[in-house]
Amino acid sequence: MVVPSYYHLKPDDITAIVEAPTYEEARLLIVNGYYGQKYADDFAEIRFVEKMYTELVEHIFELAGRKNPYSVAPLNALLYRKEHEIARITSIIEGIRYGIPTAKLMKYAVTQ
Repeated sequence: MVVPSYYHLKPDDITAIVEAPTYEEARLLIVNGYYGQKYADDFAEIRFVEKMYTELVEHIFELAGRKNPYSVAPLNALLYRKEHEIARITSIIEGIRYGIPTAKLMKYAVTQ
């Protein structure tokens, strides 16, 4: 997965991260870069990359909607949010189907 706001990364940085032989080496490259400094508090989380990606995409949709309120941008943002809402609902239904404990389901639904 490539970070959507690539303008803070040079092509050589992206290549180094992608070609890193282990997860830890790639993580160190990210920690020492722009995004590592910006999201330093979130690196303790296991789902860091997914969370960062989601936050960046939501931010991009929000900015596009503010800059162009009479365009299709707010509609795109709404559809993106609805897509994630449907994914959370589907995950909860599947969790109930497979007998996953309610506390674990709620934690997953809130953090997703």
